[in-house]
Amino acid sequence: AAQRQQVRIAKARLTTAEAGYFPTIEASGSVQQREIDVKNGGRGDSKYTSGHGSVEARLRFYDGNRTYNAVRIATAELAAAEAGFDATVSDTLLDLLTTAANVHLNRKILEYSQQQSDAIGEQLRATSRRLEFAEATRTDEELARARLATSQAGVLAATEELNVGGYAFRAVSGQSATTLPALPALAPMPESLSDAQRIALENEPRLRAARLNAEAGQAGVKFAAGALLPQLDAVGGYEYLAG
Repeated sequence: AAQRQQVRIAKARLTTAEAGYFPTIEASGSVQQREIDVKNGGRGDSKYTSGHGSVEARLRFYDGNRTYNAVRIATAELAAAEAGFDATVSDTLLDLLTTAANVHLNRKILEYSQQQSDAIGEQLRATSRRLEFAEATRTDEELARARLATSQAGVLAATEELNVGGYAFRAVSGQSATTLPALPALAPMPESLSDAQRIALENEPRLRAARLNAEAGQAGVKFAAGALLPQLDAVGGYEYLAG
């Protein structure tokens, strides 16, 4: 929400900067009722109403490129805000995919741990039957019990990891992990390390935002220098007096 608000603010700044290319029109008017009262009476007493109205249009032809640079600044700031929004979206999607992948992984680990525990349980029962026929020793049975206890502890640990992963997925997505969809197919890997570095430098949102903020700063220097240059305006107006 905060990043979206930053984008909206940047769009408003760009609109304001672009308005500098348009002419400005100012209008004013006033109506006054006046009364002249001559002391000690006389024929000079009178009342009258006066009115005044004026309209002025101003078009700026040259302002030291301040409007041009203001638009450049606002454009770069808008693009930087959008890049920051993209970075937030990218981080959220990465967290979502990471937590979803962890849930899928922990489910498989739990499944295999349970299968291992079931198999060890069968081995323990087989060892106990062999012990009845003196084909195994008590030591064999105790070792089988120890392996079963270890596997059951692994099942408990895998269950706990699955629960933790499910809570992490809910915290990111706001949805339960019980109906987790399948993971999407991954994009093809870059052919080389240099290709991966190039793609990252060109597309990483935070790097784009940094470059755009640097461009805005350079345009800001030119904008400030424009204040030292002369300005050229065309002004036209009309004034009306009555009364």
